[in-house]
Amino acid sequence: MESDPPVVQMPERVGRYELLIPIGTGGMGSVYLARAEVMPGVFRDVAVKLMHPQLRADERVAEQLLQEAKLAASIRHPNVVSVLEAGPSPHGIFLALDYVEGDTLSGVLRATLKRKDELPLAVIARIVHDALTGLHAAHELRDDDGRPLHLVHRDFSPQNILVGLDGLSRLTDFGIAKALGQLGATATGIVKGKVGYMAPEQARGESLDRRCDVWAAGVVVWELLAGKRLFRGANEAATLYQVLSATRPPPLSDRRDDVPREVEAVLARALEPTPSRRLATALALRQELDRAWGVPLAERDDVGLVVREAVGDRIATRRDRAADVESLRRRIEHVSASAGEMARDSAVSSMGTPSGEGPGVSGEDSFEEQSTRAALSAETRRVRGRSRYLWMGAALAVGGVAAFGVSRLSGGAADGASTPAAGDTGALEPAPAPAPEVVPTAVASASAPIAPGLQIAADRPIRTLTLGSESVALGPGVTKTEWRVESDARELEAVAQDGAVVRVVLAPDQREVELKFPAAPRRMPVVRPLPKPSPQDNGPGIVPVFEDDG
Repeated sequence: MESDPPVVQMPERVGRYELLIPIGTGGMGSVYLARAEVMPGVFRDVAVKLMHPQLRADERVAEQLLQEAKLAASIRHPNVVSVLEAGPSPHGIFLALDYVEGDTLSGVLRATLKRKDELPLAVIARIVHDALTGLHAAHELRDDDGRPLHLVHRDFSPQNILVGLDGLSRLTDFGIAKALGQLGATATGIVKGKVGYMAPEQARGESLDRRCDVWAAGVVVWELLAGKRLFRGANEAATLYQVLSATRPPPLSDRRDDVPREVEAVLARALEPTPSRRLATALALRQELDRAWGVPLAERDDVGLVVREAVGDRIATRRDRAADVESLRRRIEHVSASAGEMARDSAVSSMGTPSGEGPGVSGEDSFEEQSTRAALSAETRRVRGRSRYLWMGAALAVGGVAAFGVSRLSGGAADGASTPAAGDTGALEPAPAPAPEVVPTAVASASAPIAPGLQIAADRPIRTLTLGSESVALGPGVTKTEWRVESDARELEAVAQDGAVVRVVLAPDQREVELKFPAAPRRMPVVRPLPKPSPQDNGPGIVPVFEDDG
């Protein structure tokens, strides 16, 4: 059984996209639900795919991915997921895609089989019709002069077909397999599980055309009907042997009795090992299957209902988790707004991660569950880190106001000192004065000009970097980065995840810099109820009190 991919630290922002929660992972990278502000106060959900860390350093695959993304972005079809933007970021190459509220065909099929059920024949027919329509549109793509671009997907599989709650099926991830192919031997293991969808000529490393996608589509349709994998050995080598030695697909009558023989005959032509004898286009395969199903295609509303029954709970949980992250980030804004809001929102400082109650997610979906918990934990730590310093300032301000009020009530001593009135049990406890902020500076040895690249290392995670008028948000967990800049500024300011600030004065020809942040205070805000709230209060009063957390 394949192990879950590792849970990686999720950045808070990539380009103009605010990342909310992880929703999947694949051979090239992880996918996150994100949002973008399309106009003031109006946001749009998008999916952002980030390259895996082990691939970010390979310039070949990064360049190939960008080239393929440009091609994919030119496909405008309702059955293909649109590429909105692609480019580099401090976290690697990213792709911004239309967000499809639904699940992969693989996820829908797995959830259906887990309930000891099967997808209705008419629903399969509609999903296949949509996916093949999108595939043919991509194959027919032409440049501005009308010349065919001969685009081949190379990874047509259930993991790359998204089925939405709207009942529409869309094809995604064009060019990913081709980009991975540029890695050569280093691609071993990255395309794990996809060998079973490779056409024989693809497995042999021969030149490819659209007919290799027709083969993959035949495999997908057979598996949807059979409810099992067509080619799956004990390991990739065994699976590859099965693909290369295949002659004719096994009969489907052993798996379900509602599949017409005409459908089996069409699949046999799609799974012909010799490309010249195979169905030549995705359009031809779609037309042949539409005639062979023997039932009308399901309405898209019916497909959407099947998706909702299979994975609706998972989608609802995803919405709730995204809302949790947004809520935590909005609380940061409230904490920053005023001391009063900090007092009312102080429960954030003791908030844990969501309990995850509700429908469980297993198998391939545990990545989403684990990664989201990690993302929520990171957001909670950010709230605590930032609010710690704001609480200190708020406590001093509130304490000063209280002292001034008590002084006025008692007649006002010349030195401003005051003693609380007898019986006043709601007075603030005195807060200790904070230690003076330490802002170290350092000058590193010169090695190369600042422009175009500045290599930065820190002894704690950095949130933001500012050099002159240029600023960049790095997100949680980043301790090393290379920032390409063109600036005459000589002072670099960095803010750590917990709010600590360091400024480093740069030498004129310095290229490398090491940031050392001041030690974080070992005191954090807690909240105590007032023993006797005033009658005017709507609820128990709360005051900030600083206690040693060490």
